[in-house]
Amino acid sequence: MRHDHPGTLDRARRDLNQPLCGYLDHYLSRPDLGYDQGFALGALLHLDDALGSESASRFVAPSGPWHRWVEGPPRRDRDPQNYRQFVHQLCAFADESAEVFALLEREL
Repeated sequence: MRHDHPGTLDRARRDLNQPLCGYLDHYLSRPDLGYDQGFALGALLHLDDALGSESASRFVAPSGPWHRWVEGPPRRDRDPQNYRQFVHQLCAFADESAEVFALLEREL
């Protein structure tokens, strides 16, 4: 049985901001390292959309860390919104899957 608590999801989303910002602070300062910076920024942009916050704004500001990082080798996708859209699609899939499983669980 599932127990949803009001505000739990919003609190979890807010709690994700800090580790994502820490990751981006560290790894966007290293243009020689190409790990998951784009996906981390996409996740932060997605959270900003969901929470009405602007945590990602300092990373994507003109001449900000994101723009300096994408200038380094190798060539990278420059548009952080592409990553935001990808993360949004993953989250939508997860939400829809959770709804299906909740319906199935109720039928059992």
